[in-house]
Amino acid sequence: MTAEDELDVLKGRIAKAETEMEAWRASGPQEKYLEAFCNVESLENRLDQLLRARAPGAAPDRPLAAGV
Repeated sequence: MTAEDELDVLKGRIAKAETEMEAWRASGPQEKYLEAFCNVESLENRLDQLLRARAPGAAPDRPLAAGV
């Protein structure tokens, strides 16, 4: 999987997680909403890491873990 592919997959996962989070916020128990919120935050942090690693002059990072 290329870096671009990984970014696209991650963006799709974020969009799906945000939809799920909003559904739980509107109609579900607070625990489920908070769990979904944390999932969105985690995915967004991962996306930020990937984007920073691609920035010009970025220091080499450890290898990306598959499926994270």
